[in-house]
Amino acid sequence: YTSPCNRSLLELYNDSEEQFIEGKGWLFERSTETLMVVFPKVEALHWSTFFMLSVTCAGPVLAYLILFTKMGFGLTSMYYLSTRFSHYTPLIIMCITGLFFLLYLVDSETWTSGVG
Repeated sequence: YTSPCNRSLLELYNDSEEQFIEGKGWLFERSTETLMVVFPKVEALHWSTFFMLSVTCAGPVLAYLILFTKMGFGLTSMYYLSTRFSHYTPLIIMCITGLFFLLYLVDSETWTSGVG
């Protein structure tokens, strides 16, 4: 392994295409290392698990579309919520903030670096 800093641009250009096709070399290794920082290790899911996760995630989306958009009952829903539950807004905001803070504290023991 030779550091790319010690090689000329022409050598890097000539070698990088060949090494990229083979899946070897510093260019492929660097890009893989960079991507692994952002994306976690991926494991294959069974099709039934994938289907159930998809349905579970689609449920709240469909409920939102039906209740809070022009496609559904958006204006009626928002009017009902604003007239009957607007005095609970500060309490709801404090509860959500407290929940996020609690989740933050509970998760802190699994951190492996200073960033999180």
